[in-house]
Amino acid sequence: VSISNMGPLGAFVLFASLALGSSRIGYWGDKNSVANSESWDLVDHHGMFGDFRVERCVPIKEGGSVTCKYLVHYDKLHNAIQIVGRKQGMKCVRAPTPNCKGARTNKIDRDQEVTELFLQHCISITHNLWQINSLVKAEFIDKYQDKTGRMVGCHVISHKEGHKWKG
Repeated sequence: VSISNMGPLGAFVLFASLALGSSRIGYWGDKNSVANSESWDLVDHHGMFGDFRVERCVPIKEGGSVTCKYLVHYDKLHNAIQIVGRKQGMKCVRAPTPNCKGARTNKIDRDQEVTELFLQHCISITHNLWQINSLVKAEFIDKYQDKTGRMVGCHVISHKEGHKWKG
């Protein structure tokens, strides 16, 4: 290796590492960034694989709540939960919306961590309130604590049974 060919070699190494190290989903329907590319087109098997978009009214420590928008792709077969979008974060706004009364203060601690359960998919997501790289932890759950404090099993459709269901 000489100095004259180090530039192209360095560029190759950089682009190869970016291609191999990237597990981000850049946009909704980005089939090339998920373990099972067909899972974007298949019926959403609750608990096994699929994707969802949802807005939630999330309580915060300052009082009131913020509206957080979640774009999630999950694949239990490959043990992967991924946040969709270039910013890799949930968008949380403090302004009131028709379904959420908003925050009671103008200043909120965006470093606080909140956890939302998506029981129909057996997923727990913990994140902060920033819009960029806000994911702290995403995991599949088998049990959760209900409002009375009891531990309740999360209903997951097994892979064997889920593939028999056609819609």
